[in-house]
Amino acid sequence: MDSDEEEEMLVMVELNGVIDSEIFAKDSFDKFKVLAIDSERPILQVENFVFSGGYDHTRGTAIFFEEEEKKLKCDPVFCKKPPRMLKYVCKTNKKLTMKRVFVSEKQAKEGDKKEEEGNEMSTSEEISSSSQQKELVESLVTEESNDSEQ
Repeated sequence: MDSDEEEEMLVMVELNGVIDSEIFAKDSFDKFKVLAIDSERPILQVENFVFSGGYDHTRGTAIFFEEEEKKLKCDPVFCKKPPRMLKYVCKTNKKLTMKRVFVSEKQAKEGDKKEEEGNEMSTSEEISSSSQQKELVESLVTEESNDSEQ
């Protein structure tokens, strides 16, 4: 694949945690940011909410459809016209299961406290720079390992 090409991939995502369903309105996908999708622990930011998770198998097969614009030509005597037509896109037997996580400031050593003042990252800020992304991944991995030890 050339560096100028983009690869498009459909991923079934199951979100666990409190989230407003209005976020999933049509044409609102600019609110979604995905980090480390190819890793074992991908991270998803949806507006102010942050989710972390992993890949699991689905029960059965998940099927993706997209809405077709063209109208069904059918004799009205022999068939009913459905309100919308769907076209098969693909199928999968894996899903990305994610749960809501809360991002907190990384615990710093005493010598690093002065450098990190003013660098607090909260979920209300967008995760945009690569250094913020790296810090977020490291803090989530640290939080999860601390939770599993307790």
